[in-house]
Amino acid sequence: MDNFNDPIWAYRAPFLEQKLMQSQVFRNAEEFNAALNEFKKYCLLNKLGYQNLGMHSEKVDALWHQFILFTREYHDFCIEHLGSFLHHEPSLEQLTEAQSGFFQAYQSEFGQLNSLWLDGANCTAKLNCTAQLASRNCTAQVAS
Repeated sequence: MDNFNDPIWAYRAPFLEQKLMQSQVFRNAEEFNAALNEFKKYCLLNKLGYQNLGMHSEKVDALWHQFILFTREYHDFCIEHLGSFLHHEPSLEQLTEAQSGFFQAYQSEFGQLNSLWLDGANCTAKLNCTAQLASRNCTAQVAS
């Protein structure tokens, strides 16, 4: 799979940008777009079959949390670009990078890490989040 030719890259979310700029999560469109692109990479890693990927960026996680609140848009994004709903599953235990394998998967598929992923202390997961596609051990169901 050529990850950089995936249709996900054409996806835009002006509603999300507006909300996150209003709440001052991002200072400008450049910051927002950088986080959105990294979120897309995170989604693609899940689509490619990497499992239990820890969320290692506060900014990307904040974007994901807000996106989920736009339920219809998030659902449509997942179905169109991932083929299944991507659940956000908070973990009760903190995952180390070695446990989540995120950085290794990212570098394998996309090359050098973007600095947004390095905001955790010593590059370890401090947000305790993992993701799984709905077809794999999900605990929620998509409403029809």
